Amino acid sequence: MQSMKDILGKMKNPFFLRLMGLTRPFLISGRSFDLTHTEEALHELINFLKLKKNKELNHNILIPAMIFHDCGWSKVPKNILNLSYGDVKADNPGKIIHQKEGALIAKKILKEINYDSELVDEICYIVSVHDNPSKYKKNPNALIVAETDKLVRYGDLLFYELIKKRIQTLEERINFLENGIEKWFSIPEYKAKARSLLEQKRSKLKH
Repeated sequence: MQSMKDILGKMKNPFFLRLMGLTRPFLISGRSFDLTHTEEALHELINFLKLKKNKELNHNILIPAMIFHDCGWSKVPKNILNLSYGDVKADNPGKIIHQKEGALIAKKILKEINYDSELVDEICYIVSVHDNPSKYKKNPNALIVAETDKLVRYGDLLFYELIKKRIQTLEERINFLENGIEKWFSIPEYKAKARSLLEQKRSKLKH
């Protein structure tokens, strides 16, 4: 995977690199994989934006929301954090806290760098609902961020992380992801990629 400097630099907006730098301390103090997960999610999102080439997709909302989406895990108490891995519901305390705290962190940083005030509320809203399907499905930008976040579950990092932590067995993880394809994805490109990545995992495990 390309470096964040290369990925974000191609978007020709110096704010994105600055935002990533300002958010990094929160990402490295949350869950052990939050920084890498966020980098992988950004990689997927930017590829999606390049593929769609849709002028209605606002990069200045979607990319900052993706950068901030999991920074709130840094504010979740460890006893709650340990109960927030794997197949947990939208009302899981860790999920609720990290969305709320992430939105507050995003708002503070965006205001400090004088980011476009018309975009700040939308970005913070996306961060505050990205793990709540009943809310993010009603907002096109939030839906893209949420489904990008879920697509990264099919990559190597999160696939093996929960197995390593013994939160899910290999079989449980594969079944969890298989069941999620129809449930989590409405974006056709993401649904197809999730299925392809899962098949690659199955193929590797057979050999």
